[in-house]
Amino acid sequence: MPPLRQYTKTIILNAAFEQLRKDGMESLSARSIAKQLGSSTQPVYSAYKTMDDLKHDIRNKAREFNLNFLMQEGSTNDAFLNIGMQYLRFMQYERQLFKLLYLDGSDSPDFVSAPFPDKLIEQMRKQNYLSQLNNESLSRLLSNMQIYTHGLATMIFSGLMPYDENHVCELLSKMGEILVTHEISETCKLTNRNHFNK
Repeated sequence: MPPLRQYTKTIILNAAFEQLRKDGMESLSARSIAKQLGSSTQPVYSAYKTMDDLKHDIRNKAREFNLNFLMQEGSTNDAFLNIGMQYLRFMQYERQLFKLLYLDGSDSPDFVSAPFPDKLIEQMRKQNYLSQLNNESLSRLLSNMQIYTHGLATMIFSGLMPYDENHVCELLSKMGEILVTHEISETCKLTNRNHFNK
């Protein structure tokens, strides 16, 4: 008789996460996860007392997955532009995760005041043209750019415009240039103001 398979919490979480990526959060149940594992529901409820506990861990795993996705090297040689392009690729290729993290009310981000992960700010610092900006300026720049990028993403997601990488890259480049120019200008004004006030 073969040994019984051990279904750890990690195995169950990973199975649920892959189901989420394929069919969305609404598809998740103890029974559907057990079916995917080829087991009864007992291992699921042994690892998680409730489905809400499991969904909480799934959301955290989805956020981590999203951040790693945004940090991947993109198709351009501009680290700041690549963050925006990766955001749009995430929308296109991970539609269920995008819906969970950016469209469903319970997990929708605060684009204006929520702090961005340090990893994204450090990614932006790789660009020489952003080196004169401090963390506050970089966060504001990233926030403003994400608002614009999210607008494009939701239009594409809902079918209001086609997903064309070259076209969206051009749109992001133009808006990025406008926002960067403005942020650098504001930084220079503040520097000059502080200089004259000494």
